[in-house]
Amino acid sequence: MRFYVLHVAVLPAVLTLLVAIHFWRIRKDGGLSRPGSVASLAGGESGVVKMRIEPQKRVFGLQGFVRGPFTKIGNVPDDSVYSWPNLLLAELFVFVLTVSVILVVSLLFNAPLEQPVNVMHPPNPAKAPWYFLGLQEMVSYSAFWGGIGVPTVFVLLLFLAPYIDRDPKGVGRWFARERLLANTVFLTLVVLNVIFIIVGTFFRGPNWTFVSPF
Repeated sequence: MRFYVLHVAVLPAVLTLLVAIHFWRIRKDGGLSRPGSVASLAGGESGVVKMRIEPQKRVFGLQGFVRGPFTKIGNVPDDSVYSWPNLLLAELFVFVLTVSVILVVSLLFNAPLEQPVNVMHPPNPAKAPWYFLGLQEMVSYSAFWGGIGVPTVFVLLLFLAPYIDRDPKGVGRWFARERLLANTVFLTLVVLNVIFIIVGTFFRGPNWTFVSPF
């Protein structure tokens, strides 16, 4: 019951808070919206070209409207692109690709809601749905490290990653050489999780012993 409440109440509440903070920072920093002021060039009396900013106007776009100055005007690095449409389209592509892979896997591996357990004849082995089998496989080696320690370390690393990896080289490019270490660490963790899921699905039998799927 505690884990049920954790998944249906606590984690969604934390996720909602983080998403709200994320979108608040996007709006505050001037992302995902058109500039709210128009810059034009005007010649001065001394012949020096000066920048003149038009008065701020309410701007309507796909993301609604914003008030106040657009903080990125005149302060955008040459190697940067706007969140809309460049970043949003890239994230949309990855999102659709990820959901498609999950749907295909869901069709191949069933995860039904079964009948309430009979304490007199419990299932052996009692396996979680396929998407939790990686965690269950780690728990089989160590209850603390598999269920609490390692997942907590992963979450902390995700929180600390933007502060640890501050090198801008290669950022925004697919498979950049400068991002080899970061990409290797990420892919290693993903591959390990997939391996644990495969082992828990096909190679675990009664009493969680190794069995051959063939």
